[in-house]
Amino acid sequence: SLTVGAVRAGQGNVPDQVTPAASTGVTLASAVALVARALHFTGSFNNSGPMPPRAESPTTYTIEWTAKNSSNTVANGAVSTVLPTYVTFVAAQSGSGITYDAGSRTVRWDLGDINAGVGYSAAARTGSFQISFNPSSSQVGSTPMLTGTAAISGTDRCAQVHVSATAEAPTTRLIESGFASGMDIVAPK
Repeated sequence: SLTVGAVRAGQGNVPDQVTPAASTGVTLASAVALVARALHFTGSFNNSGPMPPRAESPTTYTIEWTAKNSSNTVANGAVSTVLPTYVTFVAAQSGSGITYDAGSRTVRWDLGDINAGVGYSAAARTGSFQISFNPSSSQVGSTPMLTGTAAISGTDRCAQVHVSATAEAPTTRLIESGFASGMDIVAPK
């Protein structure tokens, strides 16, 4: 709100009080954020298989999603990704709201409302699922993606707008204790 006051001399030098006012409203949309990471040595699942991954030998990984929300409650929050053909969905964390549709190869996490401040002034929301990666000989020497790009979306309850963000697809290159250089590159059979 802006109010400006002044006194002007009118006709006949009679003072006239002038007070124009202007008002405008600004609504800021919340900023959602998502981090996706792959784990093998830690996380909510016991993983198995060769490390580094080996062609034609399955290795399991935990995929962990972390969702954050800045300033307004976000309704109908959801995260989704599509699994590559060389990855198999194994299981979701119990009670997490994570589901898998085999027909579309889509993993979805229904978050419902994501409260303001989640991941900033309150704990972030996390959910995880386990996948099995069975590399082919054509992937030897590479660090393949374990999921597609993950996206989070919802509706900002205050601003009444759609909000979304993406997270880079996790690969066999892990950032966790127990991981050593070279353990991310697919080895020959």
